[in-house]
Amino acid sequence: MSRTQKEELVTIANPAFAGIDTLPRKLDIAKRYGVSPRTVDRWIAERKIPFLKFGHRTLRFRWSDVEKSLDRFVIREVR
Repeated sequence: MSRTQKEELVTIANPAFAGIDTLPRKLDIAKRYGVSPRTVDRWIAERKIPFLKFGHRTLRFRWSDVEKSLDRFVIREVR
């Protein structure tokens, strides 16, 4: 059973968890924004996105924090 399927089961079993911000991994961030995991590593090194560090090698993120941080780099049309 994949991690996504497990999350869906938790949401179905307990609807109170449906609104909780999940803690995605680096690969999840890369897939969502269509970039490589190495690009996410660069964003971390350049402090473009905030992260949570658990232990020596485990990094997690908050979707809302990542979206806010990357929103600063969006180029908008000038009229």
